[in-house]
Amino acid sequence: MWIDAILAYLHFAAIFALIWFLAKEWVLLKAGAPALDVDRLARADAGFGILAGLVVITGAARVVFGLKGWMFYA
Repeated sequence: MWIDAILAYLHFAAIFALIWFLAKEWVLLKAGAPALDVDRLARADAGFGILAGLVVITGAARVVFGLKGWMFYA
């Protein structure tokens, strides 16, 4: 039961962090081309990619190791 709760927490935390990185990229791009900080944008994009992978991994872990199991999601 604890493993399911921990996986759910990690999955939702990764989703919210993913949304935060998406908003950060949007704010950086909204400044326009003359004020664009490419280094900060690259770091935000790398964070977005890492968190997207983490969302997929934690979601798969919830399917395999969670209480509901594969048949619930299939």
